[in-house]
Formats: sequence, structure tokens, C-alpha cells
Amino acid sequence: MGRTFRKGKRLRVVYVSLSYLPTVAGGVQVLTHSIAKEMQARGHEVEVICAESIESGDDDRIRTERTIYDDIPVVRLSFNRYHMPRYFRTFYDIPQVGEHLFKLYEAQKPDLFHITHFSRLTASIFQGIRRLGVPSILTLADYTFFCPLGTLLRYNGDICAGARAVGGVKCLGCFVDETRTYKNSVFRRFLNADQVAAGLKVLGKTPLVRSVLPSIYSDAAEIFEDRVKFFDSVLPCIDLFTTNNHWSRQFYIDQGFPPERTRCVVQTLDVSWSHDFVRTPYSGPFRIGFTGAVVSHKGVDVLVKAYQRMKHRDRAEVFIYGDNVSHPLYLQELEALCGGNKRIHMKGSYWPTDLKRIYNEMDVLVVPSMFYETGPLVILEAQATRTPVLASNLGPIRELVRHGIDGYLFERGDDRELAALLDRICEDPDELGRLRANIRPVKTIGAMADELEALYHESTRARAA
Repeated sequence: MGRTFRKGKRLRVVYVSLSYLPTVAGGVQVLTHSIAKEMQARGHEVEVICAESIESGDDDRIRTERTIYDDIPVVRLSFNRYHMPRYFRTFYDIPQVGEHLFKLYEAQKPDLFHITHFSRLTASIFQGIRRLGVPSILTLADYTFFCPLGTLLRYNGDICAGARAVGGVKCLGCFVDETRTYKNSVFRRFLNADQVAAGLKVLGKTPLVRSVLPSIYSDAAEIFEDRVKFFDSVLPCIDLFTTNNHWSRQFYIDQGFPPERTRCVVQTLDVSWSHDFVRTPYSGPFRIGFTGAVVSHKGVDVLVKAYQRMKHRDRAEVFIYGDNVSHPLYLQELEALCGGNKRIHMKGSYWPTDLKRIYNEMDVLVVPSMFYETGPLVILEAQATRTPVLASNLGPIRELVRHGIDGYLFERGDDRELAALLDRICEDPDELGRLRANIRPVKTIGAMADELEALYHESTRARAA
């Protein structure tokens, strides 16, 4: 990591993350760790608090475990939301978590909280932080304020206008579609998730039916309608918001976030592992890669369909790296699409220590996202190794990939267009070299830390004034 030490007060900063290394090694967790390590190296006192588990324990108590990971103190909270009242509300509001956070830091208050993602801990943490009287910065890493699933993607694949526009019942519909109960039900053949949600709203008001409905569904529609009001109520608890790119900042401002409190800090991550990266000479089949979560909103099926459409698929192979067990129904759909093709390799989960090997074993990275990514870190990983990226022409991705210069953009979900681009590169091996030569250096974690450190001091000075 590049070190840039600034003059100023030594701060005690608590980073709040939905989960953390080594339990989960996704983009948010890796980025949170990179920032915390950089700030620690600058002399600041840092700590991470996260949700270790949200479905463990035989009661509604919140348990605390203190650990050390890579010299970073970590406070890991565990609880079981199934034992808490109003189950659907626990996806955005668990008052006990906010109260627990308050008690943890009441005696020794930090100078600042930086929330990199709050979903598993819920927005109740903002209320606990406000009670402490400590400034807070929230990185808007997804669209949880407007969407229970954080993606602004409806269950049928349409991009959603958000909870304020479509109403709470449709949000319940998306949640219903995610449940195993609905997915495995015969009713799925006759009623879509919106119809089920609308039915739950009506039936939930009927005393006789309400008495036999599973308790988690009895007031679900009202809970999702209240969700919008709840998020509006916690906005004043947060001092500053940051977005990972300029597109997202404008999106949030258009949704009513205060421009003066919404800043853009273009994200990056620690790519020091790539500094000695040397691509091994290779003359075999064209290698098409995917890295990330193997879930529907990441569009892995679009990649598989595109490969099956390629004219030159016999000269190419696909390598899909990522967790492929947490969404078993989607995995089944992918396996059906693959049709037993031995040139499509499901490689499973990977760790940051595997990245150098993974990118050495691919010629292009495909990012076929179906939703407005807030800046997928996998693109930066690829660019750090001069691996060209083919990605959906959607939202913030356009700030990272320059069409025809260092990669290619294709329309969201268009497997035909993606197949044509893959064939084009497959037919012209020199195209890879041209694209690689144009890839820009990745922003350093030190440069990002400079911007964040300035905001930390700004926030603490403003609160002290």
C-alpha cells in the first residue's frame, strides 16, 4: 500500500460492515479491510464491528465476540432474527442492535463511525450512533434505502424505480419470490409473487385468516410500507454520505439526498498483490472469466447464454469463479443452461490470495450485471492485471470501462451482443494486446484514504464546532 501520512489529530475510527474477513470475503469486506489497514498504518486507532451471524442462537439475545484479524480488532455480533418479533422488519430495523452498539461504545466513544455497509446490522445502528453523539459517514454501497434487496431489481428482472415509487406491497412481492416456501410451492405455477403479496395484504386484514397465517406473514405488507418512512426517519442521523462513483452520487441526489452531505469518493481497493503480476505466455483456447457472487442479479446466465451462442465456442472456454452454493435454485438454472458442456467450468469460491492465479488464467473478464452496480471491484482487480473487461452498459460501470478502448460494453442482458464481442476478440488475438495496452492504472488505496481522511477530519471538526 502507498502511504501518505497527513498532519492532524490521531483519530479512533470504528468501521461498521455487514460482515467481515475471514468469514466472508466479498467486495465490501475486502474494501473495508483495505481502508482500515491503511488508516491503521497512518497512525489512527481502528476497529471493525460486524454481524458475524444473523441466524444463530436459541433466543433473541445479541452476543459479542472480540477477535483480531490481520492486526485489526474486530467486534463480531451474533443473533437470531428468527427469534425476534416481526420477522420481515428485522431486515431493516432491529432496535436491540442499535441499543447494543450504544452500550458497547458509551464508555469509550470513538471519534467517528464509518459505515461501509449496514444491511445485516440494520439501519437501527444509526440511531445508536446518534445517541452516542459521534459523527458518522455512510458509504452508499447499494440501494438498501430504496430496495429491501439492495439491488433495485424486481424478481422478474426489471429495474425498479424504488420503494417510494412502487409501494411497499411490491417490495414484499420481491421478498416472497426469494423465499424457499414460495419457490418450492405449487402456487408458483398459478400466482406470481406480486399477486401473493397483494393477497397477503388483504388476507392479513381478515381476522379469521390472520389467525391461521404464519406469524411472519400476518402484517408483512404493512411492515414493507412502513419501511420507507423508517428510512426517511434515520437520514438525519448520518453526517455525511459517500458514493463510490459520480453516477451513484447523482442518483442519490435525484432521490432526495442532500447534495452538500453527499460526496463522491471514487472507490478502489488494495491491489498491491498485482504489482509483480506477470502474465504467463499462453497459446491455448480463448479463456473467458467471471469472478464474483454467482447470483441472478450478477447476470451469470447471460454469460453462459452468450458462450453457447458463440460461433467460435469450440475455440473458447468459460471459467466462473464465485460462491455457487448460497443460491441453489439459480445454480440449478445455470447447470441446465450449461447442458453438460465441459468447456464451462464452475470453479466455486475463492479468496483474495487466489486472485493472481485466477487473472493469470483468463484472457477477458465478463461483468454481465443486471442491476446498477455501485462500482464492481472485480473490474478494478482485472484492470490491475491488465485484463480487458466486457461489461453491461449500465450505470456506474460506464465510468470504469471505456468502450472499444480498454474493454467493451454491451446492453444489459443482451447475450447476442456479448457473444458477438467475444467472437470478435476470439477471431483477432491482436485485439487483446491492444485493449491491454490501453488499460489505465488503478487508483491506489492510499489516494482513496487521502480523501476519506480529509472527510474524517471535516466531520469531527464540524461536530466539535
